[in-house]
Amino acid sequence: MFGYGNGNGFGTGHGMFFGGYGMIIILLIIVVAIVAFIIIGKSKSYQIIDRGHTESAIDILKQRYAKGEISEEEFEKMKKKIL
Repeated sequence: MFGYGNGNGFGTGHGMFFGGYGMIIILLIIVVAIVAFIIIGKSKSYQIIDRGHTESAIDILKQRYAKGEISEEEFEKMKKKIL
């Protein structure tokens, strides 16, 4: 009943790994765990970047005006909307 199955290989028959499906289940659990760790790791790294880089809307507007991306009129209109 317990052990390596009926002699046809590890986990076959009525062995300790629920027949031949035991190894498949274990492999699926390992793959899901690895994928979950990868996703969690990426989401945390994005959060760290977002927290460290905070600019207000008025700062971004001033930068765009300084670079010449928007005119003085556009700058004043947008500034009124922001403030």
